[in-house]
Amino acid sequence: MRGTFYNAKGMAVFMGAYFCALLYSAVNLASFEVWGEWKRVVFVLWLLLGSSLPLGVFKIRGFRFHRRFRHQLRRAGGVALAFVLHLSAVFLFLDAWRLLATGTSLEAPSPGAAGLAINAMLLWIAYGAARAQRIALRTFHVKLSSPVPRPSIRLVAAADIHAGGVVEGRYLKRLQKRIAQCRPDVLLFLGDVTDGDISCAAEAGLQETLASLSAPMGKYAVLGNHDIYGGEKAAVRLLENAGIDVLRDEYRVVAGAFVLVGRNDPRGRHFGLPRAPLASVLSGLQGGALHFGALPLVVADHTPQNLEEAQSNGVALQLSGHTHGGQVFPFNLMMRWIYGLSSGFRQMGNTTVYVSSGAGLWTMPLRTVTDSEIVLCTLSFESCAPASYPTSALSAV
Repeated sequence: MRGTFYNAKGMAVFMGAYFCALLYSAVNLASFEVWGEWKRVVFVLWLLLGSSLPLGVFKIRGFRFHRRFRHQLRRAGGVALAFVLHLSAVFLFLDAWRLLATGTSLEAPSPGAAGLAINAMLLWIAYGAARAQRIALRTFHVKLSSPVPRPSIRLVAAADIHAGGVVEGRYLKRLQKRIAQCRPDVLLFLGDVTDGDISCAAEAGLQETLASLSAPMGKYAVLGNHDIYGGEKAAVRLLENAGIDVLRDEYRVVAGAFVLVGRNDPRGRHFGLPRAPLASVLSGLQGGALHFGALPLVVADHTPQNLEEAQSNGVALQLSGHTHGGQVFPFNLMMRWIYGLSSGFRQMGNTTVYVSSGAGLWTMPLRTVTDSEIVLCTLSFESCAPASYPTSALSAV
């Protein structure tokens, strides 16, 4: 499953779990008395829908139908994954209830209760599909310590677009319009601009979309794990052809106002793209670029892990993505457990960390617990300590 996992073991575990859940939910669906003689038909149709996920993500050479309808298969597969996850959760709940009822005075769930639970699940998925179509604008203000007062800078950041997966041309055009409305001075992409297949991202018009965006103080990007899975060189080439400066454990001085540091993603080590310690990346600031040493540090790091490293190196602001805020329940709880911060702010001394829930969608074309968002951060520069906490607002279209 190119673009989803960095090794075959991860792919095998994911697909194995998916097919187990698919079969489990299919058996439960087929057991409903309401289907009557149509049980086998329902079972077969459910398995056919479920097969759209592997058909959409695997390339099948020489199969014209697959080549022609791969985008539709990928979207259907994403919907199937959402259905399988939620429907399996419903049946697990009903089976646990039934098991508990056998040893207690509880009544087993009736067919009506099961039908109600399934209808509620369908409404929940419909809500998630509708919510996924809007792109929210998260705005906040950060006060940075500066050697001299400077005019404020509008920094617009977008994480996890995942172009080429379920994010295609129409969505990219809406995203392009939304970013352009922000009138960014600096434009920053926080990784996973592609879904891992660079050719599919190109077919979706990603390069043209990114090239059409303007930012007078520069357009910058870091690579995310999916960009690396699809091929680091190809991803960098696409971004650079769109006029974007890709930072790989490097820094740039932006408009003489702040130092922007772009980090390599931790998973890059599996693909020959190691991640240097932040102190090593910043070492040049203490040498030939000593006169920039007093400028505030802004870090772009796709994955929000080891946040203490940013704090200990005097970073004023770190922007990250990767988590999608979980995108759908219960992944939001998993992301919070893994990273501690699944989306939003964290203040660590004088370091402000913001984790974006992402501008696009991964595999499933729905969101039930977070919004797709772009981030507009207004940076103000004053000869004082940074604000203790940024002020923020959220709007959506």
